Amino acid sequence: MRADGTIAECCKAVIDGLSWRGHAHAPLGGPAQRVGYDNKGFIALLRHRPMHRPSAPPPDAPDGPPPSKTRRKQAMHDLQELGEALVALDARVVATLDLPERLADAIALARGITRHEARRRQLQFVGRLMRDVDPVPIRAALRRLEGTGADERARFAAAEGWRERLLDGDEAVDAFTAAFPSAPRDEIAALARAARAERAAGGPPHRYRALFRRIAKAMGPSA
Repeated sequence: MRADGTIAECCKAVIDGLSWRGHAHAPLGGPAQRVGYDNKGFIALLRHRPMHRPSAPPPDAPDGPPPSKTRRKQAMHDLQELGEALVALDARVVATLDLPERLADAIALARGITRHEARRRQLQFVGRLMRDVDPVPIRAALRRLEGTGADERARFAAAEGWRERLLDGDEAVDAFTAAFPSAPRDEIAALARAARAERAAGGPPHRYRALFRRIAKAMGPSA
């Protein structure tokens, strides 16, 4: 913006537009009368010389060029494979990953489909849902699970056994908290009641999976 040039031109227009009645050399003793100024030049300049306004700063430039079509296609293929790996994984292990409920439901449904075409469509749906989640923690959890052996499988089996006992009635809550004193009794009891109500209503097993995750967390790394 040429602010200095614009201001200077406006000032010159004002000065040039000054008009004095009478002469600069007034009669001796007679005051020169200044009656104002003619601002036509100043107004004309404002009309025909648009004011410059600072333009908005450009948006931040991206850190790098956008990914190519090939890279985007490869990323979607990787997510599809990750989703299929989750479908093939043991349901007890998937329950510990704290996935979004819609994705967990789709994985559970795909696991029970045997017809080839129907299963293919469901796996594609799982892959589309995978685009809305962060795959990094999921891959990290799967890498940790790759190193698990018999002890970890036994822990999952024990957690599943406790879940079934808790679903049978509230009396199992006392037995569980006695076995694992650090477990939050009220939270475990509330989840068990919600899972029982969910099962009775025939709804998706959201609380059922949440109960398993909480049990496994309360049990710690080894049972």
